[in-house]
Amino acid sequence: PGAAGAGYLYACCLIVSLACAKTGFENIPALCYRCIRWLINGLSETSVTGVYRDGVCDLVIDNYKVGGSCLQRSRDFAYFSAVLPVSCDLVMMDRYLRYPPREPVYRQGRPHTAFVRNLNQFFEYLTVPEVVALLNRRLDRNVFAR
Repeated sequence: PGAAGAGYLYACCLIVSLACAKTGFENIPALCYRCIRWLINGLSETSVTGVYRDGVCDLVIDNYKVGGSCLQRSRDFAYFSAVLPVSCDLVMMDRYLRYPPREPVYRQGRPHTAFVRNLNQFFEYLTVPEVVALLNRRLDRNVFAR
């Protein structure tokens, strides 16, 4: 799943990825949801709280997008990736990204600068190295073992 097909990457963004052997194509939406829950749980254990999923694969706090994710599947492999803007110049998003052809209802027609927030706008102490260190200690490495 993935809606827009375009993203904004900058040094102030954190990319979190998960790859694993996974056979078959059944229940792809449930697998995507499981990966998003994995990341949200990891974030909440680092005191980045209030994150929830909205739209197909957005990470949201208080009706603002704080991350986008996607899932790629092949016959024997699953790859999940999420981008979290931590301290980006969000004005650049409007400059480089077109308005998407599809949008989640909660976006309400807002441009990127009114729709997206950096994590450090909610949690002022956060930096990319800080989030990396926190998630490295908190993310469950056995997400697919259950």
